[in-house]
Amino acid sequence: MSTLRPPGNSDNSISIPANPKNPGTCVGSNSTRTSISLPSLKSSPRTDPKRDNFTILFLRQKSVILITDIILTEILQGIKNDVKFKSAKDYLLEFPIYGPKNTGTYTRAAQLYRDCRKKGKTVRKTIDCIIAAICIENDLALLHKGADFNSIEACTALRVIRNRC
Repeated sequence: MSTLRPPGNSDNSISIPANPKNPGTCVGSNSTRTSISLPSLKSSPRTDPKRDNFTILFLRQKSVILITDIILTEILQGIKNDVKFKSAKDYLLEFPIYGPKNTGTYTRAAQLYRDCRKKGKTVRKTIDCIIAAICIENDLALLHKGADFNSIEACTALRVIRNRC
């Protein structure tokens, strides 16, 4: 079991049991907002861990939490306060971070877009296709709130986690 803590604030730590049968869960994003509630981005610590959907979901899933480099950028660019930016950056860099393996990731993303179009679905954001391609090539399930990922899942091999918290 590993515990991730934002620097200097152990009240916001989350414990993540490792599960070798589940290689990982990629936390997705929607524009510049994070799709899920990252504890370190809250203005004050949560006093009731049962209300923290992020922690509950991953403790139930027994997943390893990771993010993509693009998601890291999207989350951080939306933080205006310098102190919160540094705290969030330090916290997020504790997670495993995945990126495109090579140019094949980008051609796979283009193919995902094309596959969706052939099935009558339009993906509005190229970045979502790239995130999906990274997840597929690394056999990762994606937690998200973006409609584009639902379209990609319906048309491709993308695996998603349904947030039922």
